[in-house]
Parts: sequence; C-alpha cells; structure tokens
Amino acid sequence: MSEDEDYGLSEYIDRLLQKFRREFNRFFQLPDLTTELSWDIEEGCMEPLFQVQERENEIIVTADLPLVRKESIRIKADEQSVEISAETVREVVYEKWWAAQRRKSFCRFHKRITLPAKIIPEKAKANFKNGILILTLPKKKQVFEIKID
Repeated sequence: MSEDEDYGLSEYIDRLLQKFRREFNRFFQLPDLTTELSWDIEEGCMEPLFQVQERENEIIVTADLPLVRKESIRIKADEQSVEISAETVREVVYEKWWAAQRRKSFCRFHKRITLPAKIIPEKAKANFKNGILILTLPKKKQVFEIKID
C-alpha cells in the first residue's frame, strides 16, 4: 500500500468514526462537545473548547474564546471546514504543568474544525458575545431538483 493510499484509508476511517460519534450522540440526544484541550507550547497557542451541532439546514459551531476581543478573531471557511484564530488580551499562564511543574504561557487560540456536512461559506454568519463565538453555517444542498422539459 502506498503512502497516498494509506493516508486515504486513514482519512476514511477518521470520517467513519466521526460519523459514528455524531449518530451516537444524536441517538442518545447528547451534545457533540469536544472537551479535550490541545496546545502548541512553542507557539503559545491553545485550542478553544468547541461544540458542533448539525441541524437540518445548518451547522452551528460554538467556540469558547475567553480573554479575546472581537477585533482579534479571524474566521476562515471552505465547504468542509472552519478555521478560527484569535489573540488574547493578556497571556494565560499555567504555573503548575503536570509532573514537570513548569510555567507555560499562551497568547492565542487556534482551531481547524472539520464539518459533518458541506456548507455555503459565503452565507455564514458569526456572533461573538461574552467570550462565546457562535457560527451559523448554512448547509449546501446535497439533492438537486431536476426540471422536466
């Protein structure tokens, strides 16, 4: 198996697992809440907590961006993903860092989110209030009506 085929298989399995998680959460009426915090120590960058909700005609992405001003938020979107980045108004410092007990500081957020369905990025809307960013992303129609001549 070539490296390209291996990457394709890995991506396929990842998409299947994401779909299973969405269906499981939908069946048990659980929110799709990602609580695992990730970071890049060298860049001083953290991933925000976020939630993705899929509705019939839209996808709602909610991201927690504390210590951020609206003017510093940058949002990029294509049909299948959204990328959120923002600078914090001050450093977020962690004095005790697991067993290492080292001081770490972060000054920005960054997250790329793969969406569960294709969207129309040019019709997306964003709202930011009290540290919470809410993106409303209209879904791209998957079915087209064919008119008879």
